[in-house]
Amino acid sequence: MAKDRPILFSAPMVRAILREIENPGTGKTQTRRICGLFGELDPDEIEWDTFKGEFRWKGQDTFVGNGRPRISIGDRLYVREAWRVSRMHDQVAPRDLKPRTMTVFFEAGGSIANQDAPGDWKPAVWPEIGERPDWAGKFRQAMHMPRWASRITLEVTDVRIERLQDISEADAIAEGIYRVDPTEEEIASGECTRDDFVFIAPGTRSGIGITKEQRDRENWGPTPQFAYGLLWDSINGPGAWKENPWVAAYTFRAISKNIDLIAEAA
Repeated sequence: MAKDRPILFSAPMVRAILREIENPGTGKTQTRRICGLFGELDPDEIEWDTFKGEFRWKGQDTFVGNGRPRISIGDRLYVREAWRVSRMHDQVAPRDLKPRTMTVFFEAGGSIANQDAPGDWKPAVWPEIGERPDWAGKFRQAMHMPRWASRITLEVTDVRIERLQDISEADAIAEGIYRVDPTEEEIASGECTRDDFVFIAPGTRSGIGITKEQRDRENWGPTPQFAYGLLWDSINGPGAWKENPWVAAYTFRAISKNIDLIAEAA
């Protein structure tokens, strides 16, 4: 039976999802999450049994607990992201905010004017991350976003279990990695040729350079997989990519609408 579940995303990943909504084929349509709670168990010691839908000890019929993915095909996920409401509500806990009676601003950019009538919800123009209106109050963590404030719903269309480093080039791009080609100015200056493109890991910070702007540049790599490895480490900690854990790869279709309003709109 399909279920509705919350899912957390950082601001850069939300923007990658929004990019896909606005221009299909250019943004994020997949997310990978570690399977189960195996502690210190070596990922090489277990394997995924497709028929049983569970992990087992490699070459044996004995199954390992806590490995089955929580999310299934058909589930709907409402995206939780960092957010703010008017500063007049700064002392009000998220659970006590009155649903759909106030404007919600999102750290990833944009706001939704939430009126009493659900049909009056209108997405604002997406500004850059860090730009926000004067009325916006204190920063609120994504984990504290109530269901009614979510603006994006994901419909899960596929679930695969695999080792992290088995990600393909196409899947790395589906995770939000994008290609950057050299500018005409760079080509004309002789710095690079038209073949010198790179793949960017959104939401990362290189920390390399003399100026703050240079240090704040996102990490990049020669292949989508390499860039995704940098992104994974930035989220899960140094060396997380090298550990090559088992992950659930969720493919989804993103809808720019609150999960509770999709049926009403239909």
